[in-house]
Amino acid sequence: MLFRGEKNNRNKNIKKAVVLIVSTTIILSVYTFTSIPKIDSNETIRINEIMYNPLGTDSGHEWIEIYNSADTTTNISGWRLFEANVNHTLTLISGSWEIPGNCFAIIADNYENFQDDYPQYSNFLFDSSFKLVNSGEYLAIKNESLTIIDDVFYVPQDGANNTGMSLEYHTDDVWEVSLINGGTPGEPNSICSPPCQPNEPIPENNAINQSIDTIISVKVVDFDNDTMSVFFYNSENDNLIDTAFNVSNGSRAEVSWSDLEYNTTYFWYAVANDSLFENTSEIWSFSTVSFEDGNNPPFIPSEPFPENGSVDIDLDINISWVGGDPDGDPVTYDVYLGENLPPPKLASNISESTYSLGTLNINTTYYWNIVAWDNHSKSSIGPLWWFTTRTNTPPNQPQDPEPFNGQENVSVDTILKWTCSDPDEDTLVFDVYLDENDTSPDNLVSNDQEGTNFDPKGLKYKTTYYWKIIATDGVGQSTESPIWNFTTEHPSPPIVSIEKPSEKSFYFRNNRMFSLMFNCIVHGSIDIKANVTSDVEIEKVQLFVNGELIEEDTSAPYSFEWGPNICSIYKIKVKAIDNSGQSSEDNITVIKWRFHPVLLILLSLIILKQIASPFKGSLIRGTVFNLRKVGNMYHTRALRLHLTELGLLKSSRSVTRLQRISFKNSPFIRTFDIGPLGLTKFIIGIVPGRVDV
Repeated sequence: MLFRGEKNNRNKNIKKAVVLIVSTTIILSVYTFTSIPKIDSNETIRINEIMYNPLGTDSGHEWIEIYNSADTTTNISGWRLFEANVNHTLTLISGSWEIPGNCFAIIADNYENFQDDYPQYSNFLFDSSFKLVNSGEYLAIKNESLTIIDDVFYVPQDGANNTGMSLEYHTDDVWEVSLINGGTPGEPNSICSPPCQPNEPIPENNAINQSIDTIISVKVVDFDNDTMSVFFYNSENDNLIDTAFNVSNGSRAEVSWSDLEYNTTYFWYAVANDSLFENTSEIWSFSTVSFEDGNNPPFIPSEPFPENGSVDIDLDINISWVGGDPDGDPVTYDVYLGENLPPPKLASNISESTYSLGTLNINTTYYWNIVAWDNHSKSSIGPLWWFTTRTNTPPNQPQDPEPFNGQENVSVDTILKWTCSDPDEDTLVFDVYLDENDTSPDNLVSNDQEGTNFDPKGLKYKTTYYWKIIATDGVGQSTESPIWNFTTEHPSPPIVSIEKPSEKSFYFRNNRMFSLMFNCIVHGSIDIKANVTSDVEIEKVQLFVNGELIEEDTSAPYSFEWGPNICSIYKIKVKAIDNSGQSSEDNITVIKWRFHPVLLILLSLIILKQIASPFKGSLIRGTVFNLRKVGNMYHTRALRLHLTELGLLKSSRSVTRLQRISFKNSPFIRTFDIGPLGLTKFIIGIVPGRVDV
């Protein structure tokens, strides 16, 4: 409608001027459309804009805009466009079948051409098959039961004939030529429209037990995004209660209605005015509380935190308000809060004027109010407040990997590291994915960890690993890193050492007897023992004698029994091979001797006599008591000791009993315990010089 009736205290001259302007506009540029009454009058979908004769070629470039004028979502699945006596089906291209309240949708005769013509359009789009007549025709929107939801008979207009202009809905009976080239698909019409009918009253219609000083409010919408003045009236006498000025599109207008009577029902309505048009709401009612025993109800809750209409509110807040009671009665509070109107009750009988909400949803508008109760069951309902939580930015992408992407020869004991931050300074947790030889790692090895490093443990040698990090903030939004890779080091070759026999040693029947100046001499069989260490598992250890493989051992400790019968010089080699194929070896040369060691000593003496003319020494053999070493000298008591003094050309022998003797230290001396406590020993060997008796 263009205007509702005049109200008290309004400027009639302004209205006359507006009516004159509107009337002139209608005479000059508006056609009256013929509408067939809708069978289903409860539906809110309407035909809102028609591009029937676009600039250039018509076919494939025509479209119709529909609009959901309600605040609730409407599902149009199965609906039809009736044109040229055909019920054309709709095909969903983008968006969904559910059209939210106050939203637009486009039905195109060729959706691809429409997307080319309007590349900025990204909302609800449906494809169909129709051909609009430039001379005008009847159109209708039907639901899945083929019930007419809205219809119109459009009439051609010069301003919209092959000009690139569309026809726009203005009122139920008035359509006008668009003021914008190409029309306004998906946007409010360019022609001024009246405000929508005020709705969503607070208090709700037929509410009871309202305070005698109450706040009344409505939601107002203007398709032109105009700022409005909202007038509140007492419908019993059409007296103006109060006016809310500069109310923005889609927001709530509220005023205070004070000094009401107890136990009384009041009727009221609201008028939204955008300076050209106005629209009047339905009439609503509420009843005030009863007055008993002189008790006053609590104060109306006020001074909300967050302030009414606040935006960018943190997700973890405590709401608060100012309450109290004029009679000093104890007061409790009911908290109503939610994303929809009216907000549901969240908590009851709160004794404090503050309440923790926990973690809220991001970018969400919450409506809330407080009901105060005294101990006489009297209540006061606070006004409806609202706030909107902050938007959330996902975490920044994890970066700076260690090891760096593509790094080679990485230690198997490496620690994975990365850096990551959050634009909102939210606390982050991380999921770590790690796989070997898989370019799309999906093996979750750490979940919801807080630190930016991870010890993978047990990495394999010579293996390529792929890994990634997913960072998640406190509201559940995540960001995934690139996929990184690294290759671990090759294992070091095994380390082999022959522990037995050892260099410069004489072995008699598998026991080391004494040291030699050179070579290693073995008498009888001997156990060849090797110590092997490796980064990886040892596959086998091999014994080679003079280049010939003799034996293999696959488990530690590694030992081989060897006892050849032939006296000769042998080259012993022990070779270790790990499971990566790497190997190492150790070698020793051994002289195999079959004669008694005394013969070896005598042979040595003969050799010494031939090659060392100045040499003098003594061969000792026997039992001694309490052998002590002081400096480079040995001191003991000979129990029975055979002495042979060796010279270049001759030698002398003697036997010493129960006498103290001293002689110089020599590497050719060996002793064997033969008495208790190790005090009595058998001694044999060659000492330099004489034995002092």
